[in-house]
Amino acid sequence: MKNKINLRMYLVGLVATVLTAVLITASFYQISETEVWKQLEKTGKIFSCAGTDLDKLRDMSGSVNNYYRVTMIDHDGTVLFDSRMDISRMENHADREEVISAKDGRISKVTRKSDTAGKMTHYYAMEIGQGKVLRIALESDALNKTYLTVLPFIMLVAFFVYVLCFFLSRSLTKRIIKPMEEMAKGNTSAPYPELEPFAQSIKERAEIENIKTEFTANISHELKTPLTSISGYAELMESDFVKSKDIKEFAGRIHSESKRMMTLIADIMKLSELEDSGITYSFEKFPISGVVRECLSSLELSAENHQVTLHMEGKDDVMVYGERKLIAELIYNLCDNAIRYNYMGGSVKVSFSERDDDICLNVKDTGIGIPEENHKDIFRRFYRVDKSRSKATGGTGLGLAIVKHVCELHHARIKVVSKEGKGTTIMVIFPR
Repeated sequence: MKNKINLRMYLVGLVATVLTAVLITASFYQISETEVWKQLEKTGKIFSCAGTDLDKLRDMSGSVNNYYRVTMIDHDGTVLFDSRMDISRMENHADREEVISAKDGRISKVTRKSDTAGKMTHYYAMEIGQGKVLRIALESDALNKTYLTVLPFIMLVAFFVYVLCFFLSRSLTKRIIKPMEEMAKGNTSAPYPELEPFAQSIKERAEIENIKTEFTANISHELKTPLTSISGYAELMESDFVKSKDIKEFAGRIHSESKRMMTLIADIMKLSELEDSGITYSFEKFPISGVVRECLSSLELSAENHQVTLHMEGKDDVMVYGERKLIAELIYNLCDNAIRYNYMGGSVKVSFSERDDDICLNVKDTGIGIPEENHKDIFRRFYRVDKSRSKATGGTGLGLAIVKHVCELHHARIKVVSKEGKGTTIMVIFPR
């Protein structure tokens, strides 16, 4: 990337330098040519003072003969005087453009190739009386000599400009790339507003990588525990270290660990499915009361085992818009957690109501509660406030992570109200 930016900036510098040199050269040539016409006009006015007196004209032209060519042409085009050429060998000039213009009473300025000298020449001509024309000429070689004298200085300036552009481009490229390199190393602070999206992208990618790494480590750990137990129990049974009367107990333990592992795998697959942006869900409007009843019915046995009572409160006409199976998954996980982390003899109350612009679902328990400092972490994968209790109750640590993803898919908000030892209320607010 650095080489590409450098190369492009070098090319921009080169193009800019060349264009600058061309423009300076063209401007200088234009200014020089304008100056030539001014000098020719000034010289023409001086020589016009000699009028038609050839002797006086000859004397005056001697002083400028090395630079200007002075010619007098009669009314019929005959050359009467030329400061450089033998007039006896010169053609009739009646058809010359500058002579025709001067005879018409106009000041004539013409640049053309001289038929006599064979060189590009600037001509300034004027009528001086009796139909005679005075012409002052300057060959373009004189202008070119001046131009060639200055050209090396123009090229030298262009070269220094390019060298300056070269070093500036390297410095600018380094200043542009360095913050990106720092961000790539993990420093996500953007020195320029334009780099904010890039910094945010790097930060998000780093977070995703950390989540993936943490997720992989957690999966390995969570699967390793039941597999180790299953393998250990099976090995004991295979080695005949287990008495016949204890086989049923060991088989029950293997079944329990297998069930725990299958639940974990099911939750992982559900989470992966929710994170797959390519899956399209079918949203519809339906009464939330029916879904709540189904979930509570499925959890009755678990509630009995934990000695927790279940309650539902809400009107049957409260409608929610979403994917029925996913909302059922959300309610089930919230209620399952409320049962698992409750006290014996406790209760779980699921209520739902219609508000101005929202549908509010509340799952309230009388359980162990969540310390305030842990509220922001409970929706992380495999996060457990009380790890020992989670293991005992058979939780996978993915329930609330699934709840969070379901809420995101439905553009719903989650609020947690909980204090340690005083129960928990989780509110899910669906947009109407």
